[in-house]
Amino acid sequence: MPQHESIELERIKKLADGGKFEEALRLINNFEEKREISLFGKISCNLLRCDILFQQGLFNNAIQLAEQTYKDSLGIEKSLLSIDSLNIMANLSIYMGNTEKANEFLKQGEELLKGLTQENLSDYKKREAMLNFLKGSVFHPIISQKSDVVLALEYYEKSLAINEKYNNKSEIAMCLIAISMITGNLKGELDKGLH
Repeated sequence: MPQHESIELERIKKLADGGKFEEALRLINNFEEKREISLFGKISCNLLRCDILFQQGLFNNAIQLAEQTYKDSLGIEKSLLSIDSLNIMANLSIYMGNTEKANEFLKQGEELLKGLTQENLSDYKKREAMLNFLKGSVFHPIISQKSDVVLALEYYEKSLAINEKYNNKSEIAMCLIAISMITGNLKGELDKGLH
């Protein structure tokens, strides 16, 4: 991806992460209108849109866009963006109560990840960590009907270990929250829940 696209997308991501959704969407639209952007840039914009739609609770709109984004991402050979699209669809499916569909997306994501080279190990591991986190969510007793506390903790802890190794702070926080909910609230191990 050209550097100007990377800089602009990072700026938009910071706005979205800060909850400034309308401003982020406006910048995405301006970015797409001003210049020819690469397929990678277009897909990255749509992934940001999906995240914003998810944060706004517009799950059906987000999953439709994620499905189209996934199809578009297949035009970039062996791209981590395909895994990002599948992870978004899995996360949305979990929130919409369809863990079977989420599992399908996660299996596809795992297969794609296995086939990718690890040129940028940090980016590769970030996707691996997210796959594990979402697999934990599929078995999380509060979220899923496929409740399995042991499996949920196993996947969350795998995700946590990867995120700690690469210092992915927001992902570490997500893992710790999920682990503490299970160990503190559901297993009654309050001391473990505090750590």
